[in-house]
Amino acid sequence: MAKGIVPIKEFDYCGEPLQFKLGDEVFYAAPDLPKGALELSIGLSRLNLSSDEGLQPFLDFLEEVLLDDSARRIIERFNSKERTIGIRTMHAITMWLLEEYGLRPTQPSLPSSNASSGSDGTSSTDGASHAESIL
Repeated sequence: MAKGIVPIKEFDYCGEPLQFKLGDEVFYAAPDLPKGALELSIGLSRLNLSSDEGLQPFLDFLEEVLLDDSARRIIERFNSKERTIGIRTMHAITMWLLEEYGLRPTQPSLPSSNASSGSDGTSSTDGASHAESIL
């Protein structure tokens, strides 16, 4: 390389939507996590299926990341009595999307060694916000 020339860093970007199939329908999500979905995804990590907060956080996240036609169709399916999808399916789709966007581990993490645990058995990351742990 010639003196004084700084190499250019190139990043690959696929730009293709994520796809998943639900029964006989294919749904499409944004190729990368849209800005508005990041805060929603942090809130989802604090929910569970028996949460008093209901389904709205899952629906909000899916509406934010699914392409318009797919978002419309999945909400229709959620409200349908004939072809309904329930909270377990919504949860599974949401968790898969979070994994695809790199915000959730695809496998459970291994237990921490004693060296990274406090004397009371707490993790070395206890107290860290979810946003800090994913970035």
